[in-house]
Amino acid sequence: MQLSKKSRYGFRALIDLSISDKKYMSLSSIAERNEIPLQFLEQVFGTLRRGGLVVGLKGSQGGYKLSRAPKKITAAEILEVLDGPYLIDREEVSLDSSCRGIAESVQSLLIDKLNQQLDYVLKNLTLADMAERCLANEKDNQHMYYI
Repeated sequence: MQLSKKSRYGFRALIDLSISDKKYMSLSSIAERNEIPLQFLEQVFGTLRRGGLVVGLKGSQGGYKLSRAPKKITAAEILEVLDGPYLIDREEVSLDSSCRGIAESVQSLLIDKLNQQLDYVLKNLTLADMAERCLANEKDNQHMYYI
């Protein structure tokens, strides 16, 4: 599985929104802080808005905010909104195929198990978890200098 640029940028922008102390954030400030092309971020946020993850407010004090608390938004939901279904598709093999047994073995022992684990991780990882890690990483990267 590969994450698209759209998903990667979407995650970065949503984490930024979740750690912000502002009520609404402009796309230009999100784009600048996260080194995301503004035009691409506009497309991403259109998708996020239609998917119900963010709400927008027009005007000079406008921008975007999360539609609900970060602990209520899962990585699975974000991926589905931005890229569609994330699970590996089942291979269709005809009943009379000579490789049916092999294909079923691959499906049950590999693909089904990968899908179960992927689904578990993505449904149990919240935007709040990612924001918390981000803040911890920023804290760890601050260096103290004494004179």
